[in-house]
Amino acid sequence: MPMTPLEKVEAFYVELLEYYGDGDEREIRAAAKLLLVALAKFKEHGGPTGLIWRLSIWT
Repeated sequence: MPMTPLEKVEAFYVELLEYYGDGDEREIRAAAKLLLVALAKFKEHGGPTGLIWRLSIWT
């Protein structure tokens, strides 16, 4: 049975944790990497008027 998109992301997160090994704040680093990938995709597919740019007014 193929993995769902969420399962793929979770598996990638686990891979990142393994890559960072016993390093400091490995969970934060792995989560930050996923966030950077997500933000890049929002920008790529949403453009300057996309969702992520509208959300930025909340910060």
